Amino acid sequence: MSAPAGADRNASHWCRLTPTGLGAVTVVSVHARERNGEVGGCTLMVPGAHGKRRPWPEPGRLCHAELRAASGVLDEVIVVGRVDGWELHLHGGDGVLEGVARQLERGGVLEARPRLVEALEVWTWRQARARLTSESGPLARLLTAIEAMPADAPLTPQQQTDLRRASALLGLGERLERLAVVRLVGRANAGKSTLFNALLGRSRALVSPRAGTTRDTVTARWRLRDVPVRLEDSAGVDQPGDQVAGADLVVHLSSEGEERRPEWEPSVIAVRGKADRPGPPQGADGCNGLAVSGLTGQGVAALSDAIAEGLQIPPEGPDDAWTPVGTTVRARVLRAGRRLGGRAT
Repeated sequence: MSAPAGADRNASHWCRLTPTGLGAVTVVSVHARERNGEVGGCTLMVPGAHGKRRPWPEPGRLCHAELRAASGVLDEVIVVGRVDGWELHLHGGDGVLEGVARQLERGGVLEARPRLVEALEVWTWRQARARLTSESGPLARLLTAIEAMPADAPLTPQQQTDLRRASALLGLGERLERLAVVRLVGRANAGKSTLFNALLGRSRALVSPRAGTTRDTVTARWRLRDVPVRLEDSAGVDQPGDQVAGADLVVHLSSEGEERRPEWEPSVIAVRGKADRPGPPQGADGCNGLAVSGLTGQGVAALSDAIAEGLQIPPEGPDDAWTPVGTTVRARVLRAGRRLGGRAT
């Protein structure tokens, strides 16, 4: 059971300090009193020394210990003393954290989730900045000022300008929260895996001159204009149009003589793959899209830009500070926008 956000911070609690699932080490802060050498039912033992306890470290000191409960050893940890408690540096992985969390909560130390801890669960700086400024930046100050005004009071010209900036960025806020899916689709040996690796900037998918090397969908998280996107390299298919379901956008790589079908619009960007090889001129095979070579990099930057535009991800800029992130913040922007005489969408 977790303590609600904003609960009494003087009560015993624990809080995760590192992002979910991204590191080999998980850091947890524990704010609780030590009683008879126990904190939340946990004791520290000297590793390898049977039954020998280790004291919880003083502020500014650390120790290496086995974290033990009545049920047995929970993990081998580094413990750092703080003025208000301790930091537990656990091995990464949800299983270790779940075991420690269960024991702490049995011992009366519940999870506390500060409002800004969500800013830690991000993958890019752009996500982090948007979340932090939504909570305490210029957008938060603007909304607070508008909400404190009498309902019939007119907004100042500057408030109107700033509110319109925020309203225009509602879509970006949603994109920063929900991972878009971009799928590479095409017949076998069309160059999907090579392009997949070129877009990522590293080798993730297996590349081979043999058709059908990719048997299952390969996925990776991709930074596109510093916005996280799920990039998928699909196996070769005979009917690429059937692969649109579940994707925000499909990049279809065509082969020579293959026609681009109108029913694939508007969620498909048509691309002629292996553009480094001799072939018919662009457009001669029915594909009027980009000519791309994952091997040489030709057209990869232009394709990245086309994907970003298709997902409505603008380049980074000063307006990012006005991006509404979170259901509550977006609702506040819409309510404020109605004061301008209509919904801000």
